[in-house]
Amino acid sequence: MSVSGSLGVQPAHAQQAQYRWVDQSGATLAATRLIERLDHADLEGFAEGPALARQARGLAMAASSSPISARNFSELLDRAYLDLAEILHQAPADLHVGDRIQSPLFYSRNDHWQMLQHWPDAAALMDRTLAFNPMYDRVLAQAIGTKELLSADQRRAITASLARLRAIPARNRFALVDIATQRLWMFENGRPVDSMKVVVGNLEQKTPLISSTIYYATHQPYWHVPDHLVQRTIGPNIRRQGASYMRRQGYEIVDRWANDAQVIDPTTIDWNAALRPGGLKVRQLPGPANSMGDFKFNFPNELGIYLHDTPAREHFAKDSRLISNGCVRLEDADRFARWLYAGQAVPQIDTTETHDQLPAATPVFLTYLTAQAVDGDLTFVSDVYGLDS
Repeated sequence: MSVSGSLGVQPAHAQQAQYRWVDQSGATLAATRLIERLDHADLEGFAEGPALARQARGLAMAASSSPISARNFSELLDRAYLDLAEILHQAPADLHVGDRIQSPLFYSRNDHWQMLQHWPDAAALMDRTLAFNPMYDRVLAQAIGTKELLSADQRRAITASLARLRAIPARNRFALVDIATQRLWMFENGRPVDSMKVVVGNLEQKTPLISSTIYYATHQPYWHVPDHLVQRTIGPNIRRQGASYMRRQGYEIVDRWANDAQVIDPTTIDWNAALRPGGLKVRQLPGPANSMGDFKFNFPNELGIYLHDTPAREHFAKDSRLISNGCVRLEDADRFARWLYAGQAVPQIDTTETHDQLPAATPVFLTYLTAQAVDGDLTFVSDVYGLDS
């Protein structure tokens, strides 16, 4: 079945389709470029791509002189373009978009067909719709250059990593947390300018894939203790040891999560109800032992994930840093803060839990790249979360 027929387009439009990819000289520049892209589209997740490229080359020779070959050639490339575009414009199922302005601009198959019908230059259309960001381009180029040497696992890593990279909109200045390598990268003009180690979620509480924006830095933050820790360890310790334990650890029991929350005396607590899920809200005051350190960097997301400082420096010496409850601990939060403030002095704020607006909103992307070419050649790392399969 032809592409035109499968999309419900009238036969009159099908007659025009041959001129999109072929002219009196044979295959157009757009056709040549699409065929070249199809040659390696299996790396991008379109397994049929190389076979379609071979078919197209077989038809191209006769397309300029045979109306039937021209029509077959055009319909083949129409279908190949739409199939490829549809695959490349699918967001990863496990991506959480916390801030809509960082959402990838993806089109539907029907959108691609309408643009293909009406765009005057198919080559320019491909530049617009099949280009994503410099990181994507580097990984794909490196993968193509080494394609014949790749193992099955490496191909799987490339395909999965490219799918995640496509979900990152092109931005000049942004922070990228690569969960797979447990590293944060700072990008300017599409290129990495600095990086540091991070601690990410353990295998039970994995750090999720998120696209969002950092609008402010929190100085001297509270640590709002996760409910599972309150139930398992901290709540029972407070019940047994009382106020002395809370003073040593810098804990407070509060009635709600707010700076002006009311502090509750532990002797007034109904402990039978308090240790049920959600029954007790405990926060830790700023100080040397505070799990947030000096900084917390929030960004919109429904999962409560953020970046933060940490006093537990020993973890950054480890090769595997799958340790946290899902949030991301920074090796050098002061350095990251200086980068976020973009040349302005980082204010010295001693007031508890103070939110300070940054000079400019900074996109942040938490992703998972088992194949990458961030700082040079293509490299592979272990699929620690088992997401590629």
